[in-house]
Amino acid sequence: MEKRQFTAEAILWEHSTNKDGLHPVKIKVTYDRRTKYYPVTIEGNKAYSNPSNWETINQKDVRGQNKAIKSAMERDKAKAREAYNSLTANKRSFTFERFNKEYVLNTSSKGYIKFFDDYLNEILKEGRAGTYHTYHCALQAFKAFRGGRDLDPLDITVDLLKDFEAYLKKEKPFTTKKGKKVIHKAGKTTISIYMRALRAVYNYIAGKLPHLRDHYPFTVHQSDRSKYKIKSGSGSKGDALTIEQIQKFMELEFIASSPEWRAQNLWFFSFYCNGMNFSDMARLKYSNIKKESIQYVRQKTKETEGHEEVIEIPLTDPIREIIVELRNTEKKSGSYVFDLLETGLSAIGERKMVNQKIKIVNKWLKRICLANELPAITTYWARHSYAGLLKQSGQSVELIREMLGHSDIKTTESYLKRFDLKKKKDANEVVMNILRKSA
Repeated sequence: MEKRQFTAEAILWEHSTNKDGLHPVKIKVTYDRRTKYYPVTIEGNKAYSNPSNWETINQKDVRGQNKAIKSAMERDKAKAREAYNSLTANKRSFTFERFNKEYVLNTSSKGYIKFFDDYLNEILKEGRAGTYHTYHCALQAFKAFRGGRDLDPLDITVDLLKDFEAYLKKEKPFTTKKGKKVIHKAGKTTISIYMRALRAVYNYIAGKLPHLRDHYPFTVHQSDRSKYKIKSGSGSKGDALTIEQIQKFMELEFIASSPEWRAQNLWFFSFYCNGMNFSDMARLKYSNIKKESIQYVRQKTKETEGHEEVIEIPLTDPIREIIVELRNTEKKSGSYVFDLLETGLSAIGERKMVNQKIKIVNKWLKRICLANELPAITTYWARHSYAGLLKQSGQSVELIREMLGHSDIKTTESYLKRFDLKKKKDANEVVMNILRKSA
C-alpha cells in the first residue's frame, strides 16, 4: 500500500489580491492528495507579498518586511509539522478536522478564554465599565460551564453554544454574600446578553486570526439555519404606570429632604427628561445644562455604539424646579448636578456607586408604593411610563425613538409592544363584559 504523504509548504496565493494589489501568503498543507490552505500571519495580520518580492523572500539573505514574512512562513510550516506529528502519534489516524484545531491552537498560542481576558482588559482601558461588568459575568458563567478549562477558538461551535445555553437554563444552587442559599437559573435576557458577549469575543479573535471566519458559528442571515441564533431577551426591565397612577404618585407629599421626597423627585426628573436613565442622571454635569435645554450623550450609547448621538431635552419648568431642589451647591461647569457621584472615581468605581444609589432609591420607591396602593416601581419604570404616554398621545415611533435616545427603531418598537398588548386585553375585556350581560 502506498504510504500517505504529508507536506507543508509556503506559497504565494495569486488567485486574490488586497486593495494594494498584493497576494496573500499561505501555508499549503497536503495529505493523501487532499489540500488545505492556511493564511500566514504577522502579529495577527495576514501576510502579503508580490511575485518579485516572493523570489527575494526565498533567498538566504533577506531584510525588513521580507525577513518578517520569511520568519512567519518558517514558523507556520514548523507548526504544521508539529500538529501533524502530534495527531498521528501512536499510529492515530489523520483528519483535517483534527488538524485544523491542533494547528490553529499552535499558531495562535492562546485559547478562547485567554482571548476573552484580553478583550476584558481592553474594555476596561476604554472606561466601558458597564460593558466590562456584563462581559465579566458572561466569562465567569462560561468558565463555570467549562470547569475552568480553556479551549481552542475553533471549538466555539454551534453544538457547544447550544450546550452552554442549556447549562444557563438549568437550576443551580447559589450562595449569596450573606450566606443565604438560593436556586438560580438564567432568564432569557441574561442568556441573550451572555451569548452576545461570546459572539463579540469571537469577532475580536477573528480580527486577529482571520481564518476563524471560515468557521463562524453564529447566524449572520436569517437563512443561516445551521448556525446558532441568539434569541432576543424578554425586555422586562420595567413596566409602566397608567396616567392615573402617575398623577396619584405625583400628588403624594413628603417631608422635604426626606428619603421618600428625594426618591420621588429623582423618579420624576427621569420621567420629565424623556425617561433619562439613572446612570445618565448621576453623571449629569452643569456643563450639560444649556439656556433652553439639557444636552448629553447616553452612557449606554457611549459603551455600545460607534457614534455618540447627543440627546437634547427641552428645559421645562418641572425639570428646573427639581434641579433647584436637589442640585449640588457647587455650580462649576464640571461639577455633577446631583450628589449621586463623587469626582475622581474610576469607571468601575463610578458604576459601583451608581448601582448602590439605584438600590437605595428603589428601596424607598417600593416603600412609597406599598404604602399607597401603587405598583412597586423602580427607577426604570419612569422610562417605560414616559414611552407609554408618548404612545398614547399618538406620537410617531420615529419621534419616540429620538426622544428616548434609541439607536435602533426596533428597540423602540419592543418598548411599545406591551402597550399594544394592553389595548388587546382591554378589547377582550369589552367582549367578555358583553357576553356576561347577555348571559
